[in-house]
Amino acid sequence: MKTISTVLVLLFPFLAGADTETEPWAPLQFLAGTWQGDGKAEHASGKGVTTFNWEVGHKVLVRRDRTEYPATAQRPAFTYEALMVIYENPASKKIEAQYFDGENHVIHYKLVPGSPPDSAQFVSDAPGGPVFRLSYKLANQEELAVTFQMRPPGSSAFQTVASGVVHKQ
Repeated sequence: MKTISTVLVLLFPFLAGADTETEPWAPLQFLAGTWQGDGKAEHASGKGVTTFNWEVGHKVLVRRDRTEYPATAQRPAFTYEALMVIYENPASKKIEAQYFDGENHVIHYKLVPGSPPDSAQFVSDAPGGPVFRLSYKLANQEELAVTFQMRPPGSSAFQTVASGVVHKQ
């Protein structure tokens, strides 16, 4: 009996934390899954797939994108790929993200706290450079609006760089 109580005492911190592990992730739960749709990005339209998958014991949310853009009279066909790793910063206890794409862009984001339900907004924090804003809004359980915007240095207005609607698969 003493051995069982010792084991329970040793396990208690892990068991007690099990229910609260996903709490900081509550605002992002709606993103999980596979989404497919159309998008527009600076004079190009394409079709693609975005996935949000929980990794590392539900401690990291990984977004992967792949969009195919057909050839036009002005340019050849191309594929756009991106990866975003969303995590809780252990020092600040805030949700942050690192974004990477095939065009060598790297953006560090922070989740804006207090977003309305079924929406999330990430804003970059590069001092002196452009500010990027990535927004998600669930229109219904099957449709997600995605908007990527940039605010140039010295400007107070965001400009839409890419936007689209994806559908849950």
